Amino acid sequence: MDFPFKRRTGLPRSLVRRALLAATGALLLVMLLIGGAVAVILALQKEPFSWEGPVSQEAALEQAMHFDASGRLTFIDTPASLMQSYDALSKDMAFQVLDDSGGEVLASAPGPALDALRSVPVHASSHMTRTYVGSLPLQVQTTPIERGARIYLLRDARSERLALGIRSGGSAIFYGAAGITALLAVVVFSSIVFLMARRAVRPLKEASCAAAAIEPGNLTQRVNGANLPSELSPLIDAFNGALERLEKGYRMQQEFLASAAHELKTPLALMRAEIELGNVANPAALLKDVEFMTQQVNQLLQLAEVSEIQNLKFSRTDIRAVLEAVVTDCARVADPRGIHLRLVADGTPGWLQADGDALATLLRNLIENAIHHSLDGGIATIRLASAGITVRDVGPGVTQKDVATLFTRFWRSDSAPHEGAGLGLSICRTIATAHRWSLTYRPPTDGPGAEFHLAFETAARSTH
Repeated sequence: MDFPFKRRTGLPRSLVRRALLAATGALLLVMLLIGGAVAVILALQKEPFSWEGPVSQEAALEQAMHFDASGRLTFIDTPASLMQSYDALSKDMAFQVLDDSGGEVLASAPGPALDALRSVPVHASSHMTRTYVGSLPLQVQTTPIERGARIYLLRDARSERLALGIRSGGSAIFYGAAGITALLAVVVFSSIVFLMARRAVRPLKEASCAAAAIEPGNLTQRVNGANLPSELSPLIDAFNGALERLEKGYRMQQEFLASAAHELKTPLALMRAEIELGNVANPAALLKDVEFMTQQVNQLLQLAEVSEIQNLKFSRTDIRAVLEAVVTDCARVADPRGIHLRLVADGTPGWLQADGDALATLLRNLIENAIHHSLDGGIATIRLASAGITVRDVGPGVTQKDVATLFTRFWRSDSAPHEGAGLGLSICRTIATAHRWSLTYRPPTDGPGAEFHLAFETAARSTH
């Protein structure tokens, strides 16, 4: 047989693995987007030279300058490391400090960069210009420093070659550090996600082990969902509910088997005794026992069949046609006792989704039950309406204490006019439940007798 859906093969669908892949993929995507944005910004930057280095050096030089109360420069405490940089890179960087008269107060180590800086015209305001050392371009930044009535000029020069080298080296360091950081972030983040996911599904594995330990003889055990994530609580509740229904059904089956064995034990013992005597003294009694057991076995088979919903075949069924056929068939049982079966149609439910044979069994049991409990020459009324079917007899009725046990298997009233198996009403209730209908007993309000009402559910109706 070909099935429309086939099980996918391959790696198991691990919740932990899927969570880990999703989280890690999201982290890598965010990192790629950030890296791409940074790369685009750097690529769109037109100015190849950044003045961030000189500005920071100017700030260090300005902080090293000390002035008196009148604003006169007294001394410069230049950091040794900064001066060593100017000395080592005398071709690429230089600085000088000019007083308000244009005299040079302080300068870096002599070199081509300082010579080029000195050749640049002095500007009294903040200014940036370009000069050359041979073919090497230098950026010159002039920054005025005001102290009281005095103005000093701090002039700093740096080659574009040096700036580009610093940027290139800084970019390499940046990208290397970013790559290592990203790798560490992925490892740490993935480890945390893995551990958290493992911890989250651990209660689910424990619940699975508990569920695997449940057997037909041990249906009382339930899966504890107290430590599970709240999203899994409905699943655990549904599973425990299914276990509860299975336990109830299993217990009912055990009780059913015990009751069936008890019901068949007595007539079988009597028949064995008659046979062992070798001389059947009362053939009529023996045949009566055989007939009783035959009836019980037939009803047991009916009950077993309708108890399994997969045995029912639902189709569009004409309810009135089924009812009329059952009434005609039951008339053969009612006629010898002069009982009249009256069919009254107040309406019709039309076509319903139902198992026609099971519905016929249900109606036959209800009508035969009414016949057995009716007095000779009485009337049993079957009323058909759009919402359901009602079967009523005019017999002695049902006592209040017997109402609760009417649909119990193998139950028979002490005042029953016939010896039945006690399964008829139970079979009816089982068929009704399988169709999502309801079968109830209603005491008549206008006279003696008993009344059973079969109500059809609207959801079960055919739309055609």
